[in-house]
Amino acid sequence: MRILERQILKEVFAHALLGLTLFTFVLFLRSTTQLLELALRDTGLWKQVFFLALLSFPALLSFTIPMAVLVGILIGLSRMSSDNEVTAMRAAGISVRKFFLPIGGFAMLGCAVAVYCSAYLSPLTNRLRVQQEAQIGLRQISSELQPRVFEERFPNLVLYVRDAVSGAHPSWKGIFLAEVSNPDRPKITLAQEVVLFSDPAQGRLQLHLAHGTIHENGPGPGEYSIATFSETDIPVHLPRPAPSSVKPNAQLNNSELLAMAASSPEPVEAYIEFHRRFALPFATLFLTLVAIPLGLSSHKGGKSSGIILTLLMIVAYYSLFVGGMSLARQGLLPVWLGVWAPNFLFGIGGIFLLRGADRVNPLFGWLALMEEWPRDFLRRYSKQSPGEETNSRRAASPLRRSSTFRWILDRYVVRSFLTYLVIIVATLVLLIEVVTFFSTCSTM
Repeated sequence: MRILERQILKEVFAHALLGLTLFTFVLFLRSTTQLLELALRDTGLWKQVFFLALLSFPALLSFTIPMAVLVGILIGLSRMSSDNEVTAMRAAGISVRKFFLPIGGFAMLGCAVAVYCSAYLSPLTNRLRVQQEAQIGLRQISSELQPRVFEERFPNLVLYVRDAVSGAHPSWKGIFLAEVSNPDRPKITLAQEVVLFSDPAQGRLQLHLAHGTIHENGPGPGEYSIATFSETDIPVHLPRPAPSSVKPNAQLNNSELLAMAASSPEPVEAYIEFHRRFALPFATLFLTLVAIPLGLSSHKGGKSSGIILTLLMIVAYYSLFVGGMSLARQGLLPVWLGVWAPNFLFGIGGIFLLRGADRVNPLFGWLALMEEWPRDFLRRYSKQSPGEETNSRRAASPLRRSSTFRWILDRYVVRSFLTYLVIIVATLVLLIEVVTFFSTCSTM
C-alpha cells in the first residue's frame, strides 16, 4: 500500500508542479510590459526591476497554488481512471478511499504554503514593492527631464538643465533653478553641477549643488543680493505620485488590519481583505473534496477531461468568490459568510460526491457523451453506410488499404493535436480573464 500511495502522490505532484509553473508564469505575464518598460527606459534599473518582479510572486502564488493542487488531482486521477488503473484496484478489492490519505496530505501541504504566502509573505512583499516603486520613480526623474527645456512639474520651482548624466547618482550640468514660492522675492540659483540623491521616505529629491551663485531680491526696493558657494544642498519636494498598484489594505499585516477595522467607521474593506487572505488558501482543501470523486469518475476523457473539469471548477469558484464579496460590500451578507461561502458550498458538494466515490458508474456521464459526440456525428452523417464501407474495404487493394490507414492515422493525430490546442488556449485565456476580473473586484 505504501508503494501505491507513493505512486498516487507522484502522479498528482508531477501534474500539480507543471500546473503551478504554467499558471504562475501566465499570470506573471500581465505585469511584464510595465517591468520591461522600466528596464528599457533606464538600463541601470535592471536590478531593481528584477527585485520588483520577484516581489510579485507571493501574491500570485496565493492564487495559483489552489489551482495547481486542483489541476494535479484532476489530471492525475483522470489519467489513472482512463487507463483502467482505478478499475484494477477495485477488482483487487482495494477501495478508492486509499486515494484520500496521500492526496489529503498533499492538499494540506499546499494549503499551508498558500496560507504562508497569502497571510505573511504577501503583505510584506507589498510594502517592499511600494518602497521599490517609489525609489524607481525618484530614479527616473532625471531620465524624464529633457535638457534645455524649462520644467515646471515641481511645486513652486522652475528648473532648467543644460546636460544630464545618468548613473547610480544622476547628475546635471549647468542648472538654472528659480524658486517662485514668493512672487515678490524670487530666488534664482545657478550651479555648474548638481548631483541627485533620492529620499523616498520623505518623497523628495536632495540636490547637491557645486560651484554656483544665488541671486535674490532684498526686502527693500532696489535691494539685490548675490551669494556664491562651493557646495550647498537644496531639497526639492516632488509632485503627488501616481496611485500605487498595491492597495493600502494589502500592505498591512494581519494585526494592523484588524486594528484598523476596529477603529475605522467603515471596516468592511478591511474585514474582506483579512478573510480573503485565509479563505483563498483554504479553498485548496475544499476543492480537493470535489476534485477526488470527479477525477475518479473520468473514465474516457483522460487528461483532456481533467483540464476541462479544472477550467469549469476554477471559473465556478472565482465567480462565487467575487459574487460573495460583492454581496458583503453591499451589506446583504455578513463579511465572513460572503467571503467563505464558496468554500462552504464546494465542501458540502465534495462530501456529497465522496459518498459515491466507490461506485463503478461515472458520476458525470454527460462528460463521456460530450467526448463521444463528434465521432457519433461524423459516423451518423457520413456519406457511406457501414455495409458499403465494409464492401469497399474488401474490394480495395493492399496499397489502397495502406494509404487509407495512413490517412486515418493522420486525421487522428491532427484531431488530437487540435483538440488539446483549443482546450489549452481556451483554458489559459479564460484563466487570465477570470483572475484579472477577480483581482479588480477584490480590490475595489
